[in-house]
Amino acid sequence: GAFRTLQLTPTKNNRSGPMKKRAKPVYKEVLPPRYLRMSTDQDWTNVWPTATTFKQSVVPLPITQGYVASDKENKGLPIEKRANAELMKIPNFFHLTPNHIKKHCAAIKQYCTPWPEELNSDEACEYYLPIQITTHDYLNSTP
Repeated sequence: GAFRTLQLTPTKNNRSGPMKKRAKPVYKEVLPPRYLRMSTDQDWTNVWPTATTFKQSVVPLPITQGYVASDKENKGLPIEKRANAELMKIPNFFHLTPNHIKKHCAAIKQYCTPWPEELNSDEACEYYLPIQITTHDYLNSTP
C-alpha cells in the first residue's frame, strides 16, 4: 500500500475548476450606545420598568460608584458607568421612582375592594382581623 498525498491547495496538474476567491467578511455597522440617543426627560417607567441589573447602555445619566484605588495616574477618580462592577453587583432602585409606584398602584387598583364600613374602630379590627406581630432584635458582637 502506497499512501495518497494530501493536497490542501490545487496544483497545476490537479485542478477541478477555477480557484474560488474568498469572500470579504461583511462587517455590521456598530451603532452608538443607546444612552447617547436617549433624552434625559423621557418616561423613565418605560426605560426601566422592573428591578434588573444595572445596564450602562440604558441609563442616560452620568452615574458613578467606587473609585480607582491602585492606578497611579487615576488614583481616587470615580469609575465611569461602563463596565463598572460596583454598579452591577448592587441592587438598584431605578424601578421605584414616584412615577413607577403610581403606575403600579393604578395597575393593581382594580383588584382592591373598599374597606368594610363595619370595621370603623381599632377594637373591631382587632376582633375580626386578629393579627399578631412578633419581632426579634439581635445584637452580635465579636471580641
